[in-house]
Amino acid sequence: MNHSLLKVLALTLLVFAGPGEALAQNRWQKINEESGVSVYSKAFPGTEIIGFRGIVDVDAAPRKVLHVFVENKHKHEWVNGLTKSVVLESVSKHESVVYQSFAMSSVVSDRDFVFRGKVTRNPKTGWISLKTRSERHPKAPPTVGVRGLILRSNITLIPISGGRKTRIILETLGDPKGWIPTWLVNKTQKNWPLETLRNLKTQVKKPYYHLYPLPKSGTKSVATSKRRKVAGVSKSQ
Repeated sequence: MNHSLLKVLALTLLVFAGPGEALAQNRWQKINEESGVSVYSKAFPGTEIIGFRGIVDVDAAPRKVLHVFVENKHKHEWVNGLTKSVVLESVSKHESVVYQSFAMSSVVSDRDFVFRGKVTRNPKTGWISLKTRSERHPKAPPTVGVRGLILRSNITLIPISGGRKTRIILETLGDPKGWIPTWLVNKTQKNWPLETLRNLKTQVKKPYYHLYPLPKSGTKSVATSKRRKVAGVSKSQ
């Protein structure tokens, strides 16, 4: 199976989680460590799909790492299988609804996702959070094959070494839908933290990334809770 599936579930542009949730490692089991990336897994109630987490320290400031995650133009350089990434609605520089499609293997239908993402920050700790969840949107195009679900996708950027470096905590729980058996989804997705964070460590060194502006503390989403609905499921394979 093409590893683009795990990339979309992890990196569909934007994500977030609270600091306490992000560091509740007593609930996560470590399953691998390689290239400076620690990988964890955790079962979640209500689904047989396993959630995964990756933690790595990057030699770049949090605001620069944030730019890599939210920037759209160069995302294909480090997100495997990405064929299209379009902003359907831009609420602000820190909140948007995005459509992304991914090419899979010849025996698996392509996948796409529609999700809302938002960036927040904690002015006391300097932590930056990004969060995405799937939702319906009137401007979303027809699916290219199967529309998957992002159940939760969280990124926390923690300044270390006086803010010159960043500790990244990246988590995901996503359902690609279709006929793919759960055991295969779990087996494939357990590799995404390592691959994703390893790619990001290289990508953040490229010259077109800068210190991305941060949202004001206490910024509220514009009626997102009223409009948010979980994305539908395609009947395709």
